[in-house]
This record gives sequence, structure tokens and C-alpha cells, in this order.
Amino acid sequence: MVNWYIGASLLTAVTSFLVGLFVFLRDKTRTVNRIYFLFNLVISGWSFGFAMMFNASSKTMGLFWARFLNVGAILIPVLFLHFCISFLKLQEKKKKSLITVYLATSVILGLNFTNLHIQDVAPKLFFQYYSVPGKLYPLYLCMFFYCIIYTFYLLFKEYKGSFGLKQNQLRYVLIASIIGFGGGSTVFLPMFNIQVPPLGYLFVSLYSVIVCYAIIKHRLMDINIIVKKGTINFLFMTLIFLPSLGIGIFFEKLILGFINIPLTLVISLLFLVGIYLSPKVKPQVEEVVDRVIFKDKYRYQKTLREFSKVMVSILDLQRLSQKIIDTLTKDVEIEGASLFLLDEQKGWYYPVAYVGAGCDELKKFTLTKDNPFYRRLKKRKDIIIKEELHQSEKVYAETMEKMCAEISVPLLLKDELVGVLNLNHKSTRDMYNREDIDLLKTLANQATIAIENAKMYDALKKTKVRMQRADRLASLGTLTAGLAHEIRNPLVAVKTFLQLLPEKFDDEEFRNYFLTVASGEVERISSLITELLDFSRPSEPQLREENINEILEKMITLITTETKKKNLKITKQLAENLPFIQVDKDQIKQVFLNILLNAVQATPENGEIMVVSRSFTKSPEETFLQVEIRDTGSGILPQELEYIFTPFYTTKSQGSGLGLSITHQIVEEHHGYIEVESQLGRGTAFTVNLPLNANSLKQKGREVSIQ
Repeated sequence: MVNWYIGASLLTAVTSFLVGLFVFLRDKTRTVNRIYFLFNLVISGWSFGFAMMFNASSKTMGLFWARFLNVGAILIPVLFLHFCISFLKLQEKKKKSLITVYLATSVILGLNFTNLHIQDVAPKLFFQYYSVPGKLYPLYLCMFFYCIIYTFYLLFKEYKGSFGLKQNQLRYVLIASIIGFGGGSTVFLPMFNIQVPPLGYLFVSLYSVIVCYAIIKHRLMDINIIVKKGTINFLFMTLIFLPSLGIGIFFEKLILGFINIPLTLVISLLFLVGIYLSPKVKPQVEEVVDRVIFKDKYRYQKTLREFSKVMVSILDLQRLSQKIIDTLTKDVEIEGASLFLLDEQKGWYYPVAYVGAGCDELKKFTLTKDNPFYRRLKKRKDIIIKEELHQSEKVYAETMEKMCAEISVPLLLKDELVGVLNLNHKSTRDMYNREDIDLLKTLANQATIAIENAKMYDALKKTKVRMQRADRLASLGTLTAGLAHEIRNPLVAVKTFLQLLPEKFDDEEFRNYFLTVASGEVERISSLITELLDFSRPSEPQLREENINEILEKMITLITTETKKKNLKITKQLAENLPFIQVDKDQIKQVFLNILLNAVQATPENGEIMVVSRSFTKSPEETFLQVEIRDTGSGILPQELEYIFTPFYTTKSQGSGLGLSITHQIVEEHHGYIEVESQLGRGTAFTVNLPLNANSLKQKGREVSIQ
């Protein structure tokens, strides 16, 4: 029976220490974590002292360990109170109570090493040595039960007024504390010659187990453990360690006739360390074995891993195809390879990438979809190896010869042959074995998906370009009618002067005035036409250093006619000395023009549009040029705000619904973002934020902010 108590003591000591250390290491700065660690540390020392006292070889050692364990016993109640006060965040309110209890604890600790607290050890029940209390021991009991009862009062009071996660946490603390202190209190019974074994002591370790469960599942003390692997390892080691400890103690007693606690602990801990390290060492051992003994298998696994990374990281079809070929020739050690893909519009397969001797002749080599070789590949849906072709299949062998292929791997997507991967001889001149074939099938499946993704990405880019052109033409149509009027007015003035010129040719003052006015009007017409042509002409995106204020001025000029029709006032507050910024001028023109035209359409007659430019520092690493375009229109309904950047969504009777969608897209491609504020009846403000250093903001995935 004593062995059971020794085992329970060691279990409680180890479990309490590990749980306390675990909590402490998660956040060393928090007071509640530090107090909880000290609390578990003294429980661990108290339990270890019991194990040593139960197994003491002499009365002197028994007394030493009895006083040792009582150090922990004296500190347990005060640290439990301190932990719960910190956990409940009552430090300020209960500061005086804590100081009083700590002072009382200090006095009792001083008495512990005298006969007034523990005077002796003696046989009790089936224990060879057990503590005999001194005359002042009841002082400790009073302090113990005061701390426990007061702590439970605080916990219950808080539990009644809490809910949700907090209530769940308190429930586990209460359950664990009742089991721990209820069981632990039974150790007092033999001390006062009450002939009842301290059976509850066997369950003290449940305290740490329950708290550990609460930490993992219910985020006790704000510790959020989401790593399932760590939990499984902890439980696995516990389940292995405890039976091993019990078996070790049993055989030690059976063979040696006595139990050597330090030796048992060392062996058990070494065993525990071995269990902990084995899953960490196993992958390294497997890798070494694969490298030395199973070289091909290791190389293929490495190729698959690298191939998977490549598939995810490249979306450009040409680069992706070349990378597939390069990876195969390098890692699988093939002399040459080519990749043929289907051009659906032309109805043939063409070489998109190739490498190796003799493959240069493939540049202009194409095969139609109805070629017998491709029909065979599509029907068979399996790899074709040239050496395995029969004499009757000579036509297939000839086609493979032209493609420098010893083996052809079909790339199939939903029963459609989208491409063929052709591989030449292996550099070792070995035949393609079963492992090679399995690897190539896996690579082909991954490559097919990656190629289709690249094709879809390319199609999406083309669609975006078409959308931008459509929106550009729509804006152009809006401006053309007004600009025709703007151009007609100066032409009328020039025409009038030309009609009067023959009559007043000798009038020098008239001639000078005519030249001034005519030159100005012609320059104005030329400027308008130039801006219109620049805006309408599609171009590839090109980032250059640009002056945002100049772009704004030109776009404001383009909408002048529209604003005059409604007698709108345009107020400009353009900050001086703004730094130049890397943008695509034509795309940013489209952004500002779309927002300005929206503002004109939304603003009633005699309204106002304000255009503001400024610099804006969001953080030390993030500086933006900010352009705000605010109108005094009717505003946007709150339920419509979240949809304004959705393609084809529009609240206007006429319009494509593409303008703001494309605007949002262009700004995001410049690594900026748009903010929108709107109040019904008071107007709307669009704020375009463009980063001064776009490279530092790449990959941050900024989203539009709608307020």
C-alpha cells in the first residue's frame, strides 16, 4: 500500500511541476502566471517530500523530510489565495489581506524547524514514518483553513456573477481546487491518530490534470493552445510514464528488496526524455536512411516537394512550363524534355517549353488534335513508352521520335487532353522503372492543375484589360459631346476674327489682338484634343515618376464642360511641393476621371466639388499621397456602400457599372487603397491613397475601407 502512496506522490510532484512550468513559459511577464508557477512548485516539493518520508531509511531522515514537506504545506494555502486573487484581478482590493496572511505564513515557516511545529515522526497506520504535530501546529491549521475557506468564498462569489468563458474557467478552478484540497486535507487525519488512511491524497494529482485540461480547452489564464500535436504528446508521455514508473517501483522492490527513490526518478525521467525526443529524432533518422540506402526514393520525394512549391508560386504560363521542364531534367536526371499544350482556338498542340539536345527543332513543330498519336493518348489515358510499342504502332513511335520522346505523359483534365509531357532518355541510360512512372503520373496531375490555373489567370488579366478599355470608352463618350461644344466656341471666335481680318488688316492693334486671341484658342483646342487622345489610347502599364497635381489639373480640365452645364464650382486645394510618385499615368488618369465624373453626375446644379491633395503618414514605414474628391450630392445609401466597387453594380439609369470597380482595381494594383465616406443629403468623399514606396507595401493585400 505504501508503494501506491509513493507513486501518487511522485506523480503529483512531476505533474504539478510540469504544468506550472508550462504556464510560466507561456507568458513570464504576467503576475498570475508567475504566482501559479510558484503555487505548483510548492505542491511539487510537498508531494516529493511525502514520497521521501514514506521511503526514509532512518528516523532522522524521516524527520528531515517531514519538515521539508511542511515548507510546501505552509506555503500552499497562501499561494493558492494569492493566485486566485490575481486570477480574479482583486489585487488592489485584497492587498491588506494578502500582506497579513504572508506575515502569518512567515512566522509559521520560522516555527517549522522547531519542535513546536513538527516534533517527531512515528509509525502510523501502514506508514513507517509519519509527522507528529507540535504544540503550535494548530496555528498552521487555523491559517490553512482560513485561506482555503476565504479563497473558495471569493471564487464562488465571482462564479455567481460571471458568464460565458469566464464562468467556464472558474468552474474548472473550483472543481480542481475542491478535489485537490479535499483530498490533500486527509493527510491531517493520521497526524492526530485518527485511524483513517489518507485516501484522498491519492487524488491530489487530479488537481493539476484538471487545470491543465482547462488551460488547453478553455484558455485558462489567457493561454490559447491550438496545437493538437503538443496536447497529444503530453498525454502520450503521461500515459507511458506512469505505468513505467509503477512497474519500475514494483520490480525494484521485488529484486532489490527496497525502493531507491532517486534511482527510480532518474530512470523514469530518462525514459520520459527518450519518449519525448523519439518523434523529433525519427524524421532525421528516416532522412539519413533514405539518403544512404534508398537514394532514388529520397530524390523523388524531394522532387515532389519542390515541384509542389513551384506549382503554387508561378502563375505565368511560359515561366511555369519552363520550370516544369527544368525541374524534371535536373532532379529526375533526364537528357531532354518538352511540354506540348493545346491551343484551343487553333486546334493544335504546340511546344511551349523544351530543353535538351535536338529539342531546338521543335520550335515550329505542331500536331493537330486529330493526330493519331494524340487520339491514342486521350483514349488510353496512360503513359506511352516508346520501347513498349508494337510493330503495328510504328506511327506512334515516329511521332515520339520527332518530339525527342522516349516516354510521353498525358496531361488530362476532365477527360480532355490539355497537354503532353515528353521525356528523353535518362542520363544513366536506365529504363524507366515503376517508381519513375508513379512519380511522373503524380507530377503530371500537379502540372495539369497548375497549367490550368495559369491559363485562367492569363484569361482573367485579358478580361481586366478589356474591362478597362470598355470603361475608358464609356468615359470618353461622356466627355465627347461636351468637348465638341468646348472646341466649337473657340473656333467661332477664330472664324469671326478671320472674317473681319480683310477689313481691318491695316489696323495694327486689331492684328495683334487677333493673333493673341487666336493663338490662345488654338492652344486650348490642341490641349483638349491631346488630353482626349492620351486618355483614349490604350497602353501597357508603365510606372514612372509623376506629379499627381499635374495629373489632377489635366483631368479637371477635361470635365470643365460637364461642370459648366450644371454650374458646379470646383475648389482645388493641391498641396505644394508634393514628392513625385511611381504610378502609371494613364491608369491614374482613369481613376481620377471616373471619380470626378461620378461626382459631377451625383451633384445637383449650383453644387460644389472639392479636390484636395496632400501627403499622409500612416506609420513610419508607410507614407502615402492622398487625393480626396468630395461632392455636395445626395450621398449613397448605407446598404449600397458595400456594393459600389462590385463590377456591373450601378444605381444610375445609364452606365455600365464598371467605373468604380476598375478604379478600385487600378488603385490596388498600385498597392494603394480607397476610403469612402458618405452621408445622405450631404455628399460623398472618395479618398485615394497611393504609397510613396509601393515596394514596401507589396503582398499586404490591402482592402477598401468603407465608412
